[in-house]
Amino acid sequence: MTLATQIVTNAVKVVFQTYVESLKNSGNFTKEAQIEALTKAKNIVLSQIGSDVKEYISSNYGDFNNWLEIQIESTINSLKNS
Repeated sequence: MTLATQIVTNAVKVVFQTYVESLKNSGNFTKEAQIEALTKAKNIVLSQIGSDVKEYISSNYGDFNNWLEIQIESTINSLKNS
């Protein structure tokens, strides 16, 4: 789980740095851009997380995609408030 949450945190940080920050600075961070940022973060996580970790999360926390979205949103909130 530590590895999974670190992958999520890193994905959120990368998407912020490479995508979100410039859109926010130019005033173009729309609802569509938010959805795209979420998709980008998900894709990064999915490319790095192993099937064994996905299975573990699904077995212990339910639907993996739902867990992933919650973790991404939670990470965004934590980073905003730190």
